[in-house]
Amino acid sequence: MKKIFLILLLFGATTIYSQTTSSYFFYINGKKFVKPVKYILYNYTKDAKKTSKKRIYFYIQGEMFVFLSKKHKLDTCNIKCLKKK
Repeated sequence: MKKIFLILLLFGATTIYSQTTSSYFFYINGKKFVKPVKYILYNYTKDAKKTSKKRIYFYIQGEMFVFLSKKHKLDTCNIKCLKKK
């Protein structure tokens, strides 16, 4: 009985702790920083895109990125407006 109680206590403590931490921040030497915004350059001629329910999967150069409509924002930019160097 004690083992079951300890296992439930440990499981409850880890569940509560994991839900209170935020995934939008990271820490360096005790200082809190906001995670940077990441953009994906999607080329429809070379890369693949699959849609299922509320998720969009991007397969770009061997990597997979998942777009969740509730969590992420969709932002578009025409490639022609970027300056070539």
